[in-house]
Amino acid sequence: MKYSLTDPREHFGGPVKKQPNFLKSGKPDPKTVKFILFVFVFLILAAAGIAMLPHLGKLFSESGRDALVNTVRAKGATGVLFFIGVQILQVVLFIIPGEVVEVAGGVLYGTVGGYAVCTVGSVIGSVIIYCLVRRLGYDFVNGLMDGKFGKLAFLKKKENIELAVFILFLIPGTPKDGLTYFVPFTNLSLPRFLVVSTVARIPSVISSTFAGASLESGNITVSLIVFAITAVLGVAGILIDRRYIQNQNRLQNQQSAKPAKGDCQ
Repeated sequence: MKYSLTDPREHFGGPVKKQPNFLKSGKPDPKTVKFILFVFVFLILAAAGIAMLPHLGKLFSESGRDALVNTVRAKGATGVLFFIGVQILQVVLFIIPGEVVEVAGGVLYGTVGGYAVCTVGSVIGSVIIYCLVRRLGYDFVNGLMDGKFGKLAFLKKKENIELAVFILFLIPGTPKDGLTYFVPFTNLSLPRFLVVSTVARIPSVISSTFAGASLESGNITVSLIVFAITAVLGVAGILIDRRYIQNQNRLQNQQSAKPAKGDCQ
């Protein structure tokens, strides 16, 4: 009698489940490790961001604003580092509106000081994203973004990519932090990206920190005017952004459809 070492279920017509690749090889699948690592980091940052929301909400009441300002300022350099950490968190997660953090920077440190700390946090956050998504890979990150990278595909073949990225970061209302997740997959180097994005963000960040500084000094009317103008520009920016991206994709498709020189007609 011959004995088989195969799964007994094979003799009874039962299904045999295939083992995952990482179990067969005895080594963890790199994609699985990447996913678990990303989810772990995301959950930690998300929990920290949610914990911050009640404190940021204090900005809109006079008593809460005074308490928050006094608490953070009393901590000196530690308070500055804490705020930079909040800005880094906002850039990496981008579930907290960037304007809220920038207004808080203006309340705490004034127009110029608020711009400085927001910019430092934004640059550090951008570096983290750039290096992280390069390691995770395009397909993995695009999947996490629900396939939204498709509309930005024109940037991969854009000759003057610095100008295109500058325009997208300059237009009000555009998802700048989400765009940061795509840029690493283009030919724009990290140093050039940081320069272009930082310069393009200046008007938006300055307007928010100015509104925050005005709010802190009691100029509620000025703050409301700035918020109203920002809201109008944001709505217009969203429309302009959509039109610009559509036009760029259409031009890219037209160029791709043209026969190369020397091709037979």
